[in-house]
Amino acid sequence: MIVIWVGIAAVLSRFALHLEDTLQVAARVPGSESDAARRAQSELPAGDAEYAVLVARGIDPRSTTRDAGRLDSLVAAIRTVPLVTAVRAYQGAGDSLLLGDGGTVVLAVLPPVEELPHGAIPLLRDCTRPLAARWAADGVTLRWTGEQALNYDLRRASARDASVAERRALPVTAVILVLAFGTIVAASLPVLVGLLTIVCALGAAGLVGRALPLSLLLQSVVTMIGLGVGIDYGLLMVSRFREAREAGMSRGEAGAVVASRGTRTILLSGMAVMVGFAGLLAVPLEELRSVGFGGLVAVAFAVALATTLLPRLLVLLGPALDWWRLRTPSPVSAGAWQRWGRWVTSRPVAVMVVAGLPLLWLAWHATRLRVRTPRENWLPASLESVAGTEDLRAMGLAALLQRVRVVVRLPDHGDVLSQQGWAAVREVSALLLADRRIEAVVSFARFDSERPPSRLTFAGTPRRARDAYLSEDRRTVLLDAIPTEQATPDVMTAFVGDLRHSLRARPADARDVLVGGLPAFQLDYSKRVAGYLPRVVLFVLAGTFVALGVGLRSVLIPAKA
Repeated sequence: MIVIWVGIAAVLSRFALHLEDTLQVAARVPGSESDAARRAQSELPAGDAEYAVLVARGIDPRSTTRDAGRLDSLVAAIRTVPLVTAVRAYQGAGDSLLLGDGGTVVLAVLPPVEELPHGAIPLLRDCTRPLAARWAADGVTLRWTGEQALNYDLRRASARDASVAERRALPVTAVILVLAFGTIVAASLPVLVGLLTIVCALGAAGLVGRALPLSLLLQSVVTMIGLGVGIDYGLLMVSRFREAREAGMSRGEAGAVVASRGTRTILLSGMAVMVGFAGLLAVPLEELRSVGFGGLVAVAFAVALATTLLPRLLVLLGPALDWWRLRTPSPVSAGAWQRWGRWVTSRPVAVMVVAGLPLLWLAWHATRLRVRTPRENWLPASLESVAGTEDLRAMGLAALLQRVRVVVRLPDHGDVLSQQGWAAVREVSALLLADRRIEAVVSFARFDSERPPSRLTFAGTPRRARDAYLSEDRRTVLLDAIPTEQATPDVMTAFVGDLRHSLRARPADARDVLVGGLPAFQLDYSKRVAGYLPRVVLFVLAGTFVALGVGLRSVLIPAKA
């Protein structure tokens, strides 16, 4: 058994080392309206449904030829990145959205989110870092931000912080185990189980991630759950083995007792925990599914290691468990715990009130839980994408990240240059402009005239504007609703909800109207989580009840639990 686990750990460790290459940092809500709008934008000739934003402060291409040359250098450098499908930068009056106070913005158009690799944002930062260093003396700063950059930075920061926390907690845990067992050898076994659990679970995730999409959040979940549960189960098995040895059993007999009694306890506990994580697999969001998968795999490996490898190690070590003794533990006598148990069971009502009231008070706060977009300034200021967002705000371009992207699809019998098609798109544009939360609407044309432009006038429209906002058959039109500078993320999320409600009575000449963009994604994400929460809770309660009922062969005990 020991040889088998060494082989498993050796194989899976290779996949664990390359895990980050298979994990995704992007987020989406499959099957939602925002996802459908994103896909529709990707079909435009120069659609930029997925993009990263380079904020260049200190560069004003209108002021000097030097700044114009610097902007050209940025565009040329970004185009060398293989993942970039197009680059949008300021070229004239039609690109005013990309020009702010004291700086400009460059958009790097990226592949669809499901095809976006983990290293896309680092590649973009690497290509502009030499230019940033060269121009820093002139007060120029280059920072990448946008939805994809924020997702990448947040998940990387989360994984890094979790790793730091684990490195700090591991020595403290080791000290506690040494104090509990009194010897270094006995204390090291639970830690060994925890570390092996992490390696095997991360390796399994790396293997599965080659075929199925998994989020970068999985790393933090696996390391935290794997270390905690692995040490917990290892502690139980080592304690049972030492108790059996102190009772006069041989190491073979003690190993048999541990394998029979300890295994049943750990299997029962592991089943209950795995049911909880399995409930998240039912939520059609890659982040939550990744959390569920990571927790499920980590607990499964912790159970397997504690019930197969650890008993063999305990029997093999035998008296060696007491090597390197640092202290002689003085455990609390069984009589003290028996007296405590009798005291509790003799006063059930009083104990229930004293212990239950604080729990009820904490549970009551769950009714105040609201799934919504966090308020401003909640992100770590040290992240480049967060600093870039602050630069956008200082330049008066914060609305760029919060624009609402409305896709209007026209029926097959008419395009946007027909009277019916033009009227349908114009009606949607007017609806957007009528809301005081919207500053302007940007598209390939201004829809302020009742009649569509002539074919000759349309031919004079800049090619880049047509490709970015109009499909080749002229039946799919993109409208960018630019919010006011005062509109917060919460305000824009509420606007999307109001807009969708108003669009239920869609123009008769429009086949479909889809509302997308970052605010729409945030609304869809919140609704998806809130919609599945009751089902997940019900599944976890029912699954845990069944697991405990089968394991304990009782109905009353699982109900109390």
